[in-house]
Amino acid sequence: MNTTQSKNRRPLTAREVETLGRGVHSDNRNGLYLTVSNPSKGNSKGARSWIVRFTSPATKKRRVTGLGSADVGKAGSLSLLDARERAAEIMRLVRAGIDPIEAEKAAAEAEQVQQKKQAKASMTFGAYADKVLADIKRQFKNTKHQKQWEMTLRDYAKPLNDIPLADIMQDDILGVFKQVPKSEAKRGGSRVLWAAVPETARRLRGRLEDILAHAKADGYRTGENPAALTKDLSVRLDRLNDSVKPSKGHFARLDHDKLPAFMTALRTREGNAARALELLILTAARSGEVRGAVWSEFDLDAAIPTWTMPAERTKSAREHIVPLSKQAVELLRGMQPDPTQRLGLVFPGKPGARGVSRPLSDMTLTVVLRRMKRADITAHGFRSTFRDWAGDETEFAHETIEASLAHVIRDKR
Repeated sequence: MNTTQSKNRRPLTAREVETLGRGVHSDNRNGLYLTVSNPSKGNSKGARSWIVRFTSPATKKRRVTGLGSADVGKAGSLSLLDARERAAEIMRLVRAGIDPIEAEKAAAEAEQVQQKKQAKASMTFGAYADKVLADIKRQFKNTKHQKQWEMTLRDYAKPLNDIPLADIMQDDILGVFKQVPKSEAKRGGSRVLWAAVPETARRLRGRLEDILAHAKADGYRTGENPAALTKDLSVRLDRLNDSVKPSKGHFARLDHDKLPAFMTALRTREGNAARALELLILTAARSGEVRGAVWSEFDLDAAIPTWTMPAERTKSAREHIVPLSKQAVELLRGMQPDPTQRLGLVFPGKPGARGVSRPLSDMTLTVVLRRMKRADITAHGFRSTFRDWAGDETEFAHETIEASLAHVIRDKR
């Protein structure tokens, strides 16, 4: 659009700001000009705006910067007095050797940097952990591994979720492992996470370390990683192992990460009692169910070998069918008597007065543990070991795990 500049040598008036026609009109001070465009259907007087012309102190070239609308009554528009004040500020910068356009750009960039800093400073662990999981999904070898990450963070990292990444300290990490997990609390126990489910806790610590390492790489943190297994964190975590003992009245159990070594030692021992304890562990059955088992309850030749306990031999008074693992089948096959004797007890005790075998006594499994110098655990506690393993290391629903233990799931409605 071709415009003409007014040749008036006096300052503009407020009335002229509203009424002057198309063109560029000087206020004759501080490089301030009113620009008026052609009238339009929506604006019969033409759109009006303020500009300031100045010579850049750096390049000595003429430059123009806009101040905003001059349309009277329009939201955000500048009055003549406001425009003059803004123009005077700009010219003060020019006289001081500062290019106001470059200064405005620098200020905007500084504001963006500040906003990014504030955003990073306010990024919480929970929000960032979700972001990291979304970014590294392709690195997981299988969906089970991914779900284990998600489960441990969801169930155990809650104390960190609302803490800004930059503020997380070693005490916050330690606080995660001082929690009493739900599985422990349901049994009435009070062991903390690090002591109650050590394998899961160790994996969780590594995952926290990974997330905080990503946070440092992305600029959300500086300094040392508080979840890294440094000597001082290792010492503080080890102290948690003996900080709380199991509550009285609950069966002491073996942590599931220690079970493989225990089974290796158990298999070196001879006798029916040792084999009975081995089957108890492999099936998560009760002591009385194992000691009273008879060969007719087992079907080792089926496509899925099973042990069917009749209702009269179960605590719930319901028939309970246990699918047998490969190890359990091998154990039983190694003990099977000749076909004519496959109706009696699987683990017979000493013969009675008439020469009839009786079940092992309820103390025989405890004696095995004592001879193995493991008086710190109980036979019944291996059911808790199973529950902890299934809850921490598998994705099976709580109801499925309880059904595996022949627990009756009551309707809570």
